[in-house]
Amino acid sequence: MNKFTQHDNFFAKSLSQKEVAKDFFKAYLPEAFRDQIDFDSLQLEKSNTKFVKDCIGKHTIADVLFKASFQKQPMLLLVHIEHLSSPNKMMPLRAVNYAASALLDYAEIHPKERLPPIVTLVYYHGKQRPYPYSMEVESLFEGLSDTQKSLILKPILIDLFVYNDKHLYTHGAMTTVDILQKYIFDKPTHHTLKKMLKSLLHSNPQMRSFGIQYIMNRYDSPEYDFIETVSKHLDKEDIMTVAEQMEQRIRKKVEQEAIERGLQEGIQKGIEKGIRQGMKQGVRQGMEQGVRQGMEQGIQKERQIIAKNLLMNGLDLNLIAKTTGLDLVDINQLKKQLTI
Repeated sequence: MNKFTQHDNFFAKSLSQKEVAKDFFKAYLPEAFRDQIDFDSLQLEKSNTKFVKDCIGKHTIADVLFKASFQKQPMLLLVHIEHLSSPNKMMPLRAVNYAASALLDYAEIHPKERLPPIVTLVYYHGKQRPYPYSMEVESLFEGLSDTQKSLILKPILIDLFVYNDKHLYTHGAMTTVDILQKYIFDKPTHHTLKKMLKSLLHSNPQMRSFGIQYIMNRYDSPEYDFIETVSKHLDKEDIMTVAEQMEQRIRKKVEQEAIERGLQEGIQKGIEKGIRQGMKQGVRQGMEQGVRQGMEQGIQKERQIIAKNLLMNGLDLNLIAKTTGLDLVDINQLKKQLTI
């Protein structure tokens, strides 16, 4: 048993005795606070904090957690025993960590209850005497202004839904991020999509590319609907970006479908060919041929769908050719089909 474990066991076992625990708190809690606690209600509280790793000291911490009634309301009393032979000036942060761990444990064990207030007591018996450091978190920082002090360990919540869109549009380069994040979980509709696309106009080309990909990953609408909506709100360069990203997504989808379809076709062709050339070689060649043909046919079909919708939105033929990879002869044929 190491020296820390010996201290832990002795201290924890001692305070598990209610009489000892009551006298401990009576001795060390501030008088005004102590007098408002009903010590007859004092009880050990189940907690996992003794298994929480101390991120600063790199050793297992030993805590004892109690619950008692304070002004007829529940309250937690967390006692930590500090074994270090040399004091650690980071103890205020560690104490915050211990208390937060205890409250998280309490919330998990009592999910329907509100969190009770918690008071932390650090029981020090190190070699350096007296304890030389402050227990105030602010003491760890230098030259804090009153404003900075007011924000220490107090997270700032940014709730996008308390800001209207007009206000978010005053956020400069952050506007696109704000608008997309605000609406990304809304039901996918053309109205919501228009709001999101409009925000892209307030960002640089790289951010627009990021945003387009983000929107595409969220929207499951048919590709032609997406392109049609995009073409009404973005310029030609952005439409090309959409088409290119859409082609990549379609290519992956088609490749997967082609592989599955090609495997089936390839196995059948392979079996037939295997009768003449040997089963093993025939199956392999047939599978490869089936996958390749399926992929080529699927990708070509999806390129034609994209090209038709770009034609319907009036894009230049050369631009469509560059975007889809189709030649001008094929695009002209598609254009004739649309005019029939």
